[in-house]
Amino acid sequence: MLGFTPIARLHYRGRLGHADAEDMVAATFLAAFRARSRFDTTWLDARPWLFGILTKDHIHHVGESEVVAVALEVHDGRGHTLT
Repeated sequence: MLGFTPIARLHYRGRLGHADAEDMVAATFLAAFRARSRFDTTWLDARPWLFGILTKDHIHHVGESEVVAVALEVHDGRGHTLT
């Protein structure tokens, strides 16, 4: 099972470029560290929480319409968008 970091890097590297993707992942971990007291430790996996932080940060930076467009894209498994 892939961890949060490789998945987030791969997704955002194609959208934002390498440096910006690295910045987004780093900012996510910083925000998670600052909010660690609010994390529900009964969850077995922190990835949904981390992806929530990442998504909210991305919405803040690019706007909700871009995030919705990305969420609605359908890919063929080879990196080609079908929509």
